[in-house]
Amino acid sequence: MAFNTGLRWRNISLLEWSQVDLVRRCAWIHPDQAKGKKPIGVPLNEAAVSVIQRQFGRHERFVFVNNGAPRKKSDFSQWRRACAKARGQAGMCRMARRSMC
Repeated sequence: MAFNTGLRWRNISLLEWSQVDLVRRCAWIHPDQAKGKKPIGVPLNEAAVSVIQRQFGRHERFVFVNNGAPRKKSDFSQWRRACAKARGQAGMCRMARRSMC
């Protein structure tokens, strides 16, 4: 989801159904949820829409949940492993601060 939207982990983990419009294929982050304190409009590509649609029925308020609650930072290691796997499949390397790989 992060790869397809460019959103930060916190924005994704706290995304609410009221912030998603699948008909218009967009989502939005409220200013108080954004790092820069400005609203963020997010276009949703086919992959992001598919991921969101698979979440239907899991929680009435939050899009992404784990055991009935919004995902927490403790789930971050699983997310990092998925990102590393996706980078490998795409032939990309992790960008380090001072080097390319």
